[in-house]
Amino acid sequence: MAKWEGDVTKSKDIALNVELVGIKNLKMTHTWRLEFDVYEIDSHKVKDLMDKIDKPSVMALVDNDG
Repeated sequence: MAKWEGDVTKSKDIALNVELVGIKNLKMTHTWRLEFDVYEIDSHKVKDLMDKIDKPSVMALVDNDG
């Protein structure tokens, strides 16, 4: 199993435990909208995402089997 090896103490990276619950094709903008539910244990991290709205980011999904 792959593990995230970033260091949130030295960067602005955010790692969340989520469940992908929806995918929508936005045909007018030629993009996809992904919808996630954030597990309660990471609820406090959601506020950190507010600064990232409308800014380009890179995202990786890693299976969490345990």
